[in-house]
Amino acid sequence: MHQSPALIKKKNIMKKLLFPMFFSLFVVLNFSIFVTFARTNLNLTTDEESLLAFKSRITRDPFNILARNWSTMNGASLCFWVGVSCSRRNKRITALDLHGWNLEGTIAPHLGNLTFLRSLDLGSNSFTGRVPEELSGLRRLKVLNLGANNLTGTIPMFLGALTELEQIWLNNNSFAGVIPRMSNLSKLEIFRMSYNSLHGTLPQEIGNLSSLRGLGLTHNSFSGTIPMNMCDNLSKLNILALSLNSLSGVIPSNIYKCKSLEILSLSYNEFNGSIPKEIGELTKLKILYVGTNNIEGAIPKQVVNLTRLKLLDVRYNKMTGEIPSELGNLKLENLNFFSNGLSGSIPVSIFNISTLRGLQLSFNHFEGQLPRNMGISLPNLEFLDLAGNNLNGAIPVTINNASKLVIISIANNSFTGTVPNFTNLRHLKWLFLWKNNLAGELRFISSSL
Repeated sequence: MHQSPALIKKKNIMKKLLFPMFFSLFVVLNFSIFVTFARTNLNLTTDEESLLAFKSRITRDPFNILARNWSTMNGASLCFWVGVSCSRRNKRITALDLHGWNLEGTIAPHLGNLTFLRSLDLGSNSFTGRVPEELSGLRRLKVLNLGANNLTGTIPMFLGALTELEQIWLNNNSFAGVIPRMSNLSKLEIFRMSYNSLHGTLPQEIGNLSSLRGLGLTHNSFSGTIPMNMCDNLSKLNILALSLNSLSGVIPSNIYKCKSLEILSLSYNEFNGSIPKEIGELTKLKILYVGTNNIEGAIPKQVVNLTRLKLLDVRYNKMTGEIPSELGNLKLENLNFFSNGLSGSIPVSIFNISTLRGLQLSFNHFEGQLPRNMGISLPNLEFLDLAGNNLNGAIPVTINNASKLVIISIANNSFTGTVPNFTNLRHLKWLFLWKNNLAGELRFISSSL
């Protein structure tokens, strides 16, 4: 096709104008790709250097996990190193799991450079020293498990700023001081700091952690009272473990607002007052452990509404009154009223709880006789302790039907008559009968006592 001189001239001008533009765009795109590639390589190098710095702080690796596997010599990607997980897209480290390898050493601050880390699990090792402040850079972190080590110092203040945290495991260490502010941790589900040397009062703001499912602060030195409104926003809480502290005051009546509770452990403190009747509204409760306090008053009848209850332990308190007979309708496995001031007769219904493995009613003021068929409905009973009461009459021969018994303690009562034979109790190891008015000979099978 013939083109006019004017059209040819116009095309040449366009080429001169567009070529520099396309060339510039080509340079920019390639430079951008180069920078991205360089930055990715730099980040991967940073991750690798961080892990190698961590490895250099390990003083003992009994299984040679790191010594054998964490190396650049074999050419393997760090994403294939033991305990390391990476994202698919950019191959950045998202998880470091070295749980239970008995590693010794200190935690390298370089781990704070693993900015894509979502889970850090160094639990069940022997790390010492403090938690490095540099871990405050782990803004994506959801799980932090440093439990069961030998870490010291205070609980890091920066934890309250890691707003993505869902689980904090710092239990079984030697941390001291107080619990730092946690009000920003709206996603926190597990908060375990048991078996440390923490002190101070329980922070009011714990009650605002509405996602919380497990709170474990057992075996510390916390004092003061349980915040009265703590359960107002903790409807998801399954476990509340505050045993072995120096907490005092009463058990809050609005404990029922922690409606998902399955385990309530308040033992070995200085609580007083009575067990609130509202506790009967915790219909998911499986374990109620309030032993070794100064609790008084009667056993609230509302306890019989706890149809899922497996363990009821009120040992070493000042409870008075009688055992509600309706308690026998529960499928308890362990019932412990040791050393209280309970009185009256032991309800026959208690001896019909076929799921019972442990029955401990010693050192109260129970009186009367044991039911004649007491052993027939106790096929799982292993521990029977009725010592130190005012029980009388004969020891039922049907006790021989509770064939899994390992311990029988009925000393310090007023039992009379002949000692029954125990020839069916092949697992029996301990038998305490003294300070009664019993006669006859003890008879066991050869593998028994």
